[in-house]
Amino acid sequence: MLDTIKILALIFAVLVAVKIIIIIASPKTWYNLVKNIWSKPIYTAIVSLIITAIALNFLLQTMNIVQIFAVMLFTTFMIAIGFATYSREWMKSAEKMLKDRKLMAKSWFYIIIWAALVVWALIEIFI
Repeated sequence: MLDTIKILALIFAVLVAVKIIIIIASPKTWYNLVKNIWSKPIYTAIVSLIITAIALNFLLQTMNIVQIFAVMLFTTFMIAIGFATYSREWMKSAEKMLKDRKLMAKSWFYIIIWAALVVWALIEIFI
Protein backbone atom coordinates (compact mmCIF):
# COMPACT_ATOMS: atom_id res chain seq x y z
CA MET A 1 0.00 0.00 0.00
CA LEU A 2 1.30 3.44 -0.91
CA ASP A 3 1.51 6.12 1.77
CA THR A 4 0.37 9.68 1.15
CA ILE A 5 3.77 10.99 0.09
CA LYS A 6 4.21 8.16 -2.40
CA ILE A 7 0.74 8.80 -3.82
CA LEU A 8 1.55 12.51 -4.29
CA ALA A 9 4.89 11.57 -5.89
CA LEU A 10 3.14 9.05 -8.16
CA ILE A 11 0.59 11.66 -9.29
CA PHE A 12 3.40 14.10 -10.06
CA ALA A 13 5.51 11.47 -11.84
CA VAL A 14 2.57 10.43 -14.02
CA LEU A 15 1.71 14.04 -14.89
CA VAL A 16 5.33 14.81 -15.81
CA ALA A 17 5.63 11.60 -17.86
CA VAL A 18 2.41 12.41 -19.74
CA LYS A 19 3.66 15.94 -20.37
CA ILE A 20 6.98 14.69 -21.75
CA ILE A 21 5.25 12.13 -23.99
CA ILE A 22 2.81 14.73 -25.36
CA ILE A 23 5.59 17.28 -25.97
CA ILE A 24 7.68 14.69 -27.83
CA ALA A 25 4.74 13.32 -29.83
CA SER A 26 2.91 16.55 -30.56
CA PRO A 27 4.20 19.90 -29.26
CA LYS A 28 1.16 21.63 -30.82
CA THR A 29 -1.19 19.45 -28.74
CA TRP A 30 0.69 20.43 -25.59
CA TYR A 31 0.56 24.10 -26.59
CA ASN A 32 -3.20 23.92 -27.15
CA LEU A 33 -3.74 22.27 -23.78
CA VAL A 34 -1.58 24.83 -21.97
CA LYS A 35 -3.18 27.70 -23.88
CA ASN A 36 -6.62 26.48 -22.83
CA ILE A 37 -5.60 26.23 -19.17
CA TRP A 38 -3.90 29.65 -19.04
CA SER A 39 -6.67 31.35 -21.03
CA LYS A 40 -8.77 31.27 -17.87
CA PRO A 41 -6.38 32.74 -15.27
CA ILE A 42 -8.93 33.14 -12.47
CA TYR A 43 -10.04 29.52 -12.74
CA THR A 44 -6.45 28.34 -13.07
CA ALA A 45 -5.49 30.29 -9.94
CA ILE A 46 -8.45 28.99 -7.92
CA VAL A 47 -7.88 25.36 -8.93
CA SER A 48 -4.14 25.74 -8.28
CA LEU A 49 -4.80 27.25 -4.86
CA ILE A 50 -7.13 24.38 -3.92
CA ILE A 51 -4.69 21.72 -5.14
CA THR A 52 -1.83 23.50 -3.34
CA ALA A 53 -3.78 23.59 -0.07
CA ILE A 54 -4.68 19.90 -0.35
CA ALA A 55 -1.11 18.90 -1.21
CA LEU A 56 0.30 21.03 1.62
CA ASN A 57 -2.14 19.45 4.06
CA PHE A 58 -1.02 15.96 3.03
CA LEU A 59 2.67 16.90 3.05
CA LEU A 60 2.42 18.35 6.56
CA GLN A 61 1.23 14.96 7.82
CA THR A 62 4.72 13.56 7.29
CA MET A 63 6.97 16.59 6.77
CA ASN A 64 7.39 20.01 8.30
CA ILE A 65 7.47 23.37 6.53
CA VAL A 66 11.29 23.50 6.71
CA GLN A 67 11.58 20.21 4.82
CA ILE A 68 9.01 21.42 2.31
CA PHE A 69 11.03 24.61 1.76
CA ALA A 70 14.16 22.53 1.15
CA VAL A 71 12.29 20.58 -1.53
CA MET A 72 11.02 23.86 -2.98
CA LEU A 73 14.63 25.03 -3.33
CA PHE A 74 15.40 21.93 -5.38
CA THR A 75 12.25 22.43 -7.47
CA THR A 76 13.02 26.10 -8.07
CA PHE A 77 16.38 25.28 -9.60
CA MET A 78 14.92 22.44 -11.67
CA ILE A 79 12.45 24.95 -13.11
CA ALA A 80 15.27 27.46 -13.62
CA ILE A 81 17.04 24.98 -15.90
CA GLY A 82 14.02 25.03 -18.21
CA PHE A 83 13.54 28.78 -17.97
CA ALA A 84 17.21 29.42 -18.78
CA THR A 85 16.69 28.00 -22.25
CA TYR A 86 14.25 30.81 -23.00
CA SER A 87 15.75 33.52 -20.80
CA ARG A 88 15.44 36.28 -23.42
CA GLU A 89 11.74 35.60 -23.88
CA TRP A 90 11.15 35.47 -20.11
CA MET A 91 13.03 38.73 -19.58
CA LYS A 92 10.83 40.43 -22.20
CA SER A 93 7.78 39.19 -20.33
CA ALA A 94 9.24 40.43 -17.04
CA GLU A 95 9.89 43.87 -18.53
CA LYS A 96 6.30 44.02 -19.77
CA MET A 97 5.01 43.02 -16.33
CA LEU A 98 7.09 45.70 -14.62
CA LYS A 99 5.46 48.34 -16.83
CA ASP A 100 2.02 47.20 -15.66
CA ARG A 101 0.83 49.76 -13.13
CA LYS A 102 -1.52 47.15 -11.67
CA LEU A 103 1.23 44.61 -11.01
CA MET A 104 0.90 44.76 -7.22
CA ALA A 105 -2.89 44.83 -7.38
CA LYS A 106 -2.83 41.70 -9.50
CA SER A 107 -0.22 39.96 -7.32
CA TRP A 108 -1.17 40.87 -3.76
CA PHE A 109 -2.81 37.54 -2.85
CA TYR A 110 0.12 35.52 -4.20
CA ILE A 111 2.59 37.76 -2.35
CA ILE A 112 0.69 37.37 0.93
CA ILE A 113 0.71 33.58 0.58
CA TRP A 114 4.48 33.57 -0.02
CA ALA A 115 5.11 36.02 2.83
CA ALA A 116 3.10 33.85 5.23
CA LEU A 117 4.95 30.71 4.15
CA VAL A 118 8.33 32.42 4.52
CA VAL A 119 7.48 33.72 8.01
CA TRP A 120 6.26 30.25 8.99
CA ALA A 121 9.46 28.61 7.73
CA LEU A 122 11.70 31.20 9.43
CA ILE A 123 9.86 30.75 12.72
CA GLU A 124 10.31 26.98 12.47
CA ILE A 125 14.01 27.36 11.63
CA PHE A 126 14.97 29.91 14.29
CA ILE A 127 12.48 29.53 17.12
